[in-house]
Amino acid sequence: MKAVTLFAAALLAGCASHVRMANMPPADLAEQSSMDLCQSYHWTTSKGTDRPDVRAELERREALTAEEWKLAESHEVRIGMSELALMCSWGHPGPPCGSIDEFISSQGTTRKWVYKLCSYGKTQYVYTENGVVIEHHGVDWQN
Repeated sequence: MKAVTLFAAALLAGCASHVRMANMPPADLAEQSSMDLCQSYHWTTSKGTDRPDVRAELERREALTAEEWKLAESHEVRIGMSELALMCSWGHPGPPCGSIDEFISSQGTTRKWVYKLCSYGKTQYVYTENGVVIEHHGVDWQN
């Protein structure tokens, strides 16, 4: 249960970080977590703005593969992509309507990312295992 709380707290902290990063000098981006940078990348690209310096920092870290960047740019999710790429593509599912449920077993960590549009009630589910997307289903509201 402790791991679930810590993971959720880290991701929720990331939700506020995109606002903080909006005016952050590029040099300070190097101090941010890759998860926070991906949340900021998603937030700015989904709002029609861009922070090339955020992407440049993620590229410097080699955080995503070339294929994952293509998916993030088109806001797509595919089996085999990393959780980091999922965050760049769709962002954090966050409250009030979305959530991340975490299950820890001897085989590793499985997460269920629940993306729900509050106004429409449509839901997408993304399952990850040990940091990689293994399943994706639900009503297609991204396209």
